[in-house]
Amino acid sequence: MSNIPSANQKIQVEPTQYRAPVSESLLQTIGGSVNYSLDEVAANAASISSVSGSLTALTTQLNSSAEAFKQTGTFDSGIPQLGDNSVHAQNVLIERNTLTLTAAAGEWWWLYFSCDRVDTTRGDSYIKITFANEPDFGTTILFDMLPESYVGLARPFFLPPGTGSYTVYVDLYTPPTPVSTATRNRWNYRVQGRRFDPTRFIIP
Repeated sequence: MSNIPSANQKIQVEPTQYRAPVSESLLQTIGGSVNYSLDEVAANAASISSVSGSLTALTTQLNSSAEAFKQTGTFDSGIPQLGDNSVHAQNVLIERNTLTLTAAAGEWWWLYFSCDRVDTTRGDSYIKITFANEPDFGTTILFDMLPESYVGLARPFFLPPGTGSYTVYVDLYTPPTPVSTATRNRWNYRVQGRRFDPTRFIIP
């Protein structure tokens, strides 16, 4: 049994309309077009397979890149308050809060620190943020708010890769001057953090 000759031809509207007779010519045309399609698929199977493989690889890359910005750890201090109602002299530590973050090899911490002064009529006080175990240099001051002019402070910090855990101190101090004793301004603060692997930012 012979095949209908393969032909690159379109099927026209008129012979396929309602009440139009189904002729041998129409069936020959449809058969030729179908066989042409089959021939082309077979002839270009390798190219089609290559494109399919490329699309599969691209899909895999895109799926992996969907996690490029995925966090590997989180931290939230809530909103604690620093300070008390006691009278404090100049240049003394009023209160220290200790934050502990889990480190991971090759991964950075991004921390967002914000604070707001609770009292505005007391004596000055200021916040100092200390990175107690920076991997290269040990104790490192991240921020020292002196004088008390950063009301409504908000700023980011990056902590470099390390192992074990990181210790960050949030301290409330009285300023070295003026020489006086008084009740000191209290502060609310919040620290929010995300740990991430920077190598996952780029599609390989």
